[in-house]
Amino acid sequence: MSADFSFKNGSVFTENARFDGPVAQLDISGRIGMVAKDFDIRLGVMPHVTSSLPVVATFMAGGFNPLAGAAAWVIEKIATKSVPSVTTYKYQVTGPWDKPDWRKVGG
Repeated sequence: MSADFSFKNGSVFTENARFDGPVAQLDISGRIGMVAKDFDIRLGVMPHVTSSLPVVATFMAGGFNPLAGAAAWVIEKIATKSVPSVTTYKYQVTGPWDKPDWRKVGG
């Protein structure tokens, strides 16, 4: 996790919170109301391209197929640099903590 936070009038503000987990990277910007218990944040969810793709391809292509695994490995190495920008899901989250409104935004 990395982030810069500021606190003002019972709210926490950030423009660069980042959580990098094993499955996805989550970017957060906006305001979280600690007193009002509400959200006004933007989320970017970027699933990680899995490095297990070559292993799965090796076994899914008719049993053990090293050629399929090698091809999947090459594709994964090429695609890894471009896929995150294609697979970013963006949301606007507003409203109270117990019933936030999630709206998908952008492409």
